[in-house]
Amino acid sequence: MASATALAIGGSFLSAFLQVLFDRMASREVLGFFKERKLNDRLLRKLKVLMIAVNGVLDDAEEKQIAKPAVEMWVNELKDAVYEADDLLDEISYEALRSEVEGGSRSSADQRVKEEIETKLGEIVDALEYLSLARGSKILVTTRIESVASVRATVSAHRLQELTADDCFGGCLQNMHLMMEVAVNFLRTFLPLSEAWLRNQINVLPVSRVWPRNEIDNKVTHDLLPRLTRLRVLSLVNYSNVAELPDSMGKLKHLRYLNLSATSIKRLPEVVSAAYHLQTLILENCKELVELPDSVGHLKHLLYASLKGSKIKMLPESMSTLYSLQTLVLEDCRHLVRLPHSIGNLKRLRYVTLKGTTIKKLPASMGGLCDLQTLILRLCIDLIELPDDMGRLINLSHLDIEGTKLSKMPQHMGKLTKLQNLSDFFLGKDTGSSIQELGKLQHLQGGLNIWNLQNVGSAPDALQDNMKVKGMKHLKSLNLMWDGDPNDSGHVRHVLDKLEPDVNMEYLFIYGYGGTRFADWVGDSSFSRIVSMELSRCKYCTSLPPLGQLGSLKELTMPEWREWISDRGMQAFPCLQKLCISGCPYLRKVLSNHRLPSLTTLEIEGCRQLLTSFPRCPIIDEVKLDDGFGFRHLLLGRLPSGMHSLEADRCYSTGSIPKEIEQIGCFLTTLEEIEMENCDSLKCFQLELFPRLKILRISKCSNLEFICEHEGPLEDLTSLNSLKIWECPKLVSFPKGGLPASCLTELQLFDCANLKSLPVHMDALLPSLEDLRLFLLPKLEVFPEG
Repeated sequence: MASATALAIGGSFLSAFLQVLFDRMASREVLGFFKERKLNDRLLRKLKVLMIAVNGVLDDAEEKQIAKPAVEMWVNELKDAVYEADDLLDEISYEALRSEVEGGSRSSADQRVKEEIETKLGEIVDALEYLSLARGSKILVTTRIESVASVRATVSAHRLQELTADDCFGGCLQNMHLMMEVAVNFLRTFLPLSEAWLRNQINVLPVSRVWPRNEIDNKVTHDLLPRLTRLRVLSLVNYSNVAELPDSMGKLKHLRYLNLSATSIKRLPEVVSAAYHLQTLILENCKELVELPDSVGHLKHLLYASLKGSKIKMLPESMSTLYSLQTLVLEDCRHLVRLPHSIGNLKRLRYVTLKGTTIKKLPASMGGLCDLQTLILRLCIDLIELPDDMGRLINLSHLDIEGTKLSKMPQHMGKLTKLQNLSDFFLGKDTGSSIQELGKLQHLQGGLNIWNLQNVGSAPDALQDNMKVKGMKHLKSLNLMWDGDPNDSGHVRHVLDKLEPDVNMEYLFIYGYGGTRFADWVGDSSFSRIVSMELSRCKYCTSLPPLGQLGSLKELTMPEWREWISDRGMQAFPCLQKLCISGCPYLRKVLSNHRLPSLTTLEIEGCRQLLTSFPRCPIIDEVKLDDGFGFRHLLLGRLPSGMHSLEADRCYSTGSIPKEIEQIGCFLTTLEEIEMENCDSLKCFQLELFPRLKILRISKCSNLEFICEHEGPLEDLTSLNSLKIWECPKLVSFPKGGLPASCLTELQLFDCANLKSLPVHMDALLPSLEDLRLFLLPKLEVFPEG
């Protein structure tokens, strides 16, 4: 187990790393740079041959265990040489990119760079030649499998005696008095290895799998770490009792990975620089950590650094010498207000996130990070500008600036032709990148917010066809936003016309549009994939485009609309199945006198003034009307029988409910169930209008006086089987001729304070009555005979 772990970090990893280097040596950037600068490509070919040779040794070593210190030193020296080669290839790639950005211009510094690269390459080749000559060092193979020993052995096998668990504890970690039973199980995986091997070869210590968190403190780390001098990986994640690391940590010269996340660490010891080969440093959510030591700048092989969620206030200037650093995570470092200018020296940075920090500006030097691929500035709520040289980041593929205070983009954003994800694009009034620069970013995908469209100039060149949003074929979501009243509504409409996206668009948001009519492409049937659309604060528009032609439209949001009409002669929404209108407190009409032939669900919320004007929906299944203030709620649903049910709550215009229902397309003859509550305007429920009604419930309608409109005898209510009237204090009596409901089985009357009599001729007109319940009817005077 232990040997497998060691080799995974050693031989297997390095072998895979070499494969990556082979690909890089054959890349266009490297070969082109050697050819263009007339570098000695013989050295490059020699480097490749030597790496192939040492890779063969590593392939063979993956099944062996290195036991002699001299052999291990050889492997470590080999790793150093390989890492140096990787650093050099990084530098070559950077110089090639820099030359491309600067248009291939030459300077005296270029000759110096050429000489430095050739010198470094020669030194690496010399080192690898020396190591190749020394690769015949003897190694000791240990195994539990006889067949492996017989195949690999060049001398007879020597069988070691197994160590007992007590021997292991006594000889290896004598001072570890807090070793728990689980640690015993951990160490047993290393048996039957010799005690010396155990002392020197433990190179991975996942502490979280060995000791309970409450048993690890500063004393344990002080006792434990100095003894594990061959340690490669150390993780103390979530050990909140650990507040410091000992200076003896300087003995961990082979450490590659250090994770102290969620500890109480206050500082890193200066001797951390002794871990010269450290590649990964993770200090996430270390709430007590406010600074890093200057010595961190000596970690020349550091590739990944994360300080996410720490209280770090600034980065030490010495970090500018971490030339191998590729990933820098500073997310949610809310006390971090600035970055050092020298961050521009980290030429190999590929990924940087400053999400949630309080940074106001980025150093201008960041414009020189030509290898940078991802820059995340989301929720940097104080960020007001980006570096002027952003256009030089030609490898940038992901830029997230959502939730910032940016008001413009730097010049020449159109040069970022590899950009695939751009959250926002801000148009400055007279400065910054124009809308034409945005049009050059043809590989954008996902979602894009375009802000301050009122700043698009009216000059002819500002409205050329090369706005080219239509060419962004992988863009799925587009938000177009204006701010302020327009000076020329025609110009505003012309801008919207030129912003026509690709027909693959799925989500469209238009905010603050100042034109009187929308562009022709909005609502065009070619946009068959649009599933969601919002038209907000378009206060000068008098009519909507034919959105009903959008066959996939599922969500339509239109706050602040006052009247919704469609162009004459144009059928509205022939394919729409569900229509939701919310947050329109001024809306009075919804597609008056129009027919929505496919609509099955209508939901209107927060539209308190929308009273009686609805479209016709012949196959409607469900209608929900709610004013959003708790004052009005109406729900119409289809029953399994194919008929409908109606629930009305706090409907102050209850007198018009039958008209509303019929106007929508649900004829009164299709209603089987009605429930009305808190409808204070209801004086008379027109029972005679619902010939198929089976269930009627009326409650808390304070002004209800009658349940039918005329006093004469009712026609037979042959379908009604349940009638419940609760808490209706003004109900005095039933129709004079009684209730001719031959199928009524249930009648409940509760808390009707002024009810004086029950329906007459109950014995004859209600022959099926099974359940009669009368509660709190203090003025009831007449109980019918029979």
